[in-house]
Amino acid sequence: MARSNRSATVRESVIQRQVCDVLDLYGAGLLVYERSNAGAAYTRSGRRIQLGIPGTSDIKIYRRGGKTTHLEIKSATGKQRPSQRAYASAITALGHEYIIVRTPEQVELLLAQWRDEDA
Repeated sequence: MARSNRSATVRESVIQRQVCDVLDLYGAGLLVYERSNAGAAYTRSGRRIQLGIPGTSDIKIYRRGGKTTHLEIKSATGKQRPSQRAYASAITALGHEYIIVRTPEQVELLLAQWRDEDA
């Protein structure tokens, strides 16, 4: 019987935590970031409340000079939902950066690039 590779894939929630750790450790003085949550919640009476914009990026990064970068965290095999693709198109059409991140190392490279740009 073939074994599933699913257990070998790191969950997006774990990658997101690792990315935030990298931003906390190396981003001081370079950026401010926020984690975004979209979805729905229910009141005690059962009424559904929409939270955030459907498809919004997982992390928004604000940098010097008014630059904004949106990070969408995905596992090695994760794919964007249609609402995420629509959000990415709208954001990039406004001139903002949108990046799909699959490892915290990608963010380390981004931070190094941004530090060089700001130097």
